[in-house]
Amino acid sequence: MSHSLAAPPGTVQHLFRRIHNTLLSIALSIRVVDPRC
Repeated sequence: MSHSLAAPPGTVQHLFRRIHNTLLSIALSIRVVDPRC
């Protein structure tokens, strides 16, 4: 992957981790609301 992004790698990793945690919590919420999945 090319590092042509304006943001430093640390910020990108932090943002990716934050998005991952958000998606994970959303998935857990959906699983709790609809256990048939």
